Amino acid sequence: MSEKAFCVIGIDIAKESCELAALPERSQWSSGVTPAALAALVERCRNVHPDLIVCEATGG
Repeated sequence: MSEKAFCVIGIDIAKESCELAALPERSQWSSGVTPAALAALVERCRNVHPDLIVCEATGG
């Protein structure tokens, strides 16, 4: 049985969008900031089962 790799999601939060990246999968995606888009973002993050989520706010 193999051990699960440590998974990190980074989220760059701007005024009109969020840019996300996940490691070790090296996947990247964008999200809007409407309530529906943020709900989908949360669901996608849950499906990845991250060990750590790091957020950076760059918007004004």
